[in-house]
Amino acid sequence: MRAGHVPTAVVGPLVAQLVEERWPWGDGYSVLAEKAECDESAIRQVVEQRYQGVQFDLADRLLTRLGRPDLVPMPKTFVETCRVPSCHHQFHERMPGGNVKRSCSTRCGSVWQAMQKGKGTGQRLRQRGYCLRGHRMVGENVRVDKRGQRQCRTCQRDYQREWARRRRMTDPIFLRKSTESKRRWRERQKLRLAA
Repeated sequence: MRAGHVPTAVVGPLVAQLVEERWPWGDGYSVLAEKAECDESAIRQVVEQRYQGVQFDLADRLLTRLGRPDLVPMPKTFVETCRVPSCHHQFHERMPGGNVKRSCSTRCGSVWQAMQKGKGTGQRLRQRGYCLRGHRMVGENVRVDKRGQRQCRTCQRDYQREWARRRRMTDPIFLRKSTESKRRWRERQKLRLAA
């Protein structure tokens, strides 16, 4: 069973019993799915115990909507990884209720929010040798721009590919030039390999 999961052998029978008590006339799973804002098939998988464990958040939501949050079993090892890609720090998740903790520290939380807004400078991450997206910044993967700042070549390459893809979709002239350029490049490669 993975970290952050609780056994379905405990949760499944509880959910089935509470649904039967609350909606004895039937169709209780669809009502519970609507209340818990999840898929009905996910509830049936928990009740039928198709998997060894179920995510703690789903079990907490189901039993809370059934009016019995006190029955939620706590997972033995509830470990979360910081959502900043270059941090890799693992920490223990919150107790039932309250907000979900997604970053290991307030500093990582601030870096993540800045990254989401596109304002992340990433100074702390660069000191560790990573870029904002978690690529290792050593050797050939580092490029120094005109201002003397280090940049990640992998991120730059991904950005250029995405820009060209969007441009090809909107600009037919750019698409034609791009196709011709690729054809000429392939011909040069064939000539070079033949020689």
